[in-house]
Amino acid sequence: MSIIYFAPKAMAKLNAYVDHSEGEVSGLGKVKQIGEDFHVREVLLIEQESGYSSTELDDDALAEFLQELVAKGEDPSSWRLWWHSHGSFKVFWSFIDEKTCAKFNNEWMISVVTNQRREYLGRLDLYRPIHLWTELPVRVYVELSEDEIEAIKEELEKKVRRKAWSQLYYRRWFGTTGDRGSWAD
Repeated sequence: MSIIYFAPKAMAKLNAYVDHSEGEVSGLGKVKQIGEDFHVREVLLIEQESGYSSTELDDDALAEFLQELVAKGEDPSSWRLWWHSHGSFKVFWSFIDEKTCAKFNNEWMISVVTNQRREYLGRLDLYRPIHLWTELPVRVYVELSEDEIEAIKEELEKKVRRKAWSQLYYRRWFGTTGDRGSWAD
């Protein structure tokens, strides 16, 4: 199953937008697909009109943002997350949310709805050959450098010994006397 992963800084920024907004708020996020998963590395606000039960991105501001990306030589298709909040209300896909998700109409789009209680719903919309969508879990990921990973591997090697496994151990825990072999160091 695919998962939507947020970089810690991106999730913290998203939560701050939601916490300090009166009512609903929405924006975009930069997404990189890695295997079956989707990694959100950055989120931002676009000018919008928002109330306590709706939020709508300004079409002109969105077009200007995309033009700026192209002018900087950045690929606008990497901005494939639409996120929005329901303020202090429950997270669910409202009729308005469904209409918003349907209008993106590119190859695929990720959407996340959240609230001030840190509840999240994620989804993947596929638009070709027909519009389909599925819910996805939302998680935070932490990246480690290669040096940090190597240090962890060395620490594991140094501090963790493999326990020998025997038939007696197997019988005690699994209640059988069958010949199951043994593990060796």
